[in-house]
Amino acid sequence: EIKRVNDTLVKDTLLRKKSLGAFCASLHILDSKFDPRVVYDPLSDRFIISYLNGSTYDKSKLVICFSQSNDPLGAWNVYALSGNPLNNNTWADYPCLAVGTDEVFIGVNTYLNGSQNESGYVESTIWQIKKADGYNGSNLTTKYYNNIQSNGTNIFTLSPVKGGSALYGPNMYFVSDRPTAMNSSTYFLLEITGTLDNSNTSLNIKTCTSSLEYHIPPKAKQQAGYLQTNDCRVLDAFLENGHIQFVHNTLDPSSGNAAVYHGFIPDLSSGAPPISGYIIADPILDLGFPRISYTGLRNGDTEAMISFNHTATTVFSGFSTVYYSN
Repeated sequence: EIKRVNDTLVKDTLLRKKSLGAFCASLHILDSKFDPRVVYDPLSDRFIISYLNGSTYDKSKLVICFSQSNDPLGAWNVYALSGNPLNNNTWADYPCLAVGTDEVFIGVNTYLNGSQNESGYVESTIWQIKKADGYNGSNLTTKYYNNIQSNGTNIFTLSPVKGGSALYGPNMYFVSDRPTAMNSSTYFLLEITGTLDNSNTSLNIKTCTSSLEYHIPPKAKQQAGYLQTNDCRVLDAFLENGHIQFVHNTLDPSSGNAAVYHGFIPDLSSGAPPISGYIIADPILDLGFPRISYTGLRNGDTEAMISFNHTATTVFSGFSTVYYSN
């Protein structure tokens, strides 16, 4: 945020500091708050925040907040959805958020109490939420998807695909893979085909194959100890001009270091869309936890910025960005 003091612009000024607990104090949910996600809705000129409360099935909540105006310092409409809507003794973790022209989509993973790493994983699910209700302060209209499988196996971490130069809809795409496979070339392209109040809306799943395999990443080396890289789950994606670009962690086979996989889905209409990709790597640095944003200026551009963490035994941990050109 930039503010003006005596007609001089002052950059990097902290305008307000507020905890996640204080942000949703009106909900009277008192457990730990974690995994915040923030998006700006350019179509409505509003902001949306989501985060989690509690890590047991009886306490778990998905908090979602809608700004009442384009000023994030103003009033917000705050809601809490159940982290255990199926009453199957699970709690919600790792929310992935994207906004479309009509609705908000949040993917969450569910776990049993006492889970460590992925030991108690049950399934990955999707909330579909009518965003106009949130902006108006009305009761939220929602739809919940579960039992999302391919060949009888639950698809892990459903990462929604945000818009590139603009929002899209009413459909929403999701990209997933096999995050804990030692090596794989399999991806899953999912599509919710319409709004939640349309009886014809469905969740379609396509299995895709990439020309470039991904591999489970190693831990990232530091001067002392390691940083976890977790797995190969898809972490971020955008749709522009009918093409999807996505990123996730991987192994660089040539160096053995943790690296970034940058993938492309150029043809969404295909029954099994082909995928291609390349690896962003460094001979010294371990890389991880990438995000991707569209930066094109003209119709047809494929430009993007890919940001990620880096570390090494001889380099302090830090933050890097790569520009992907046309």
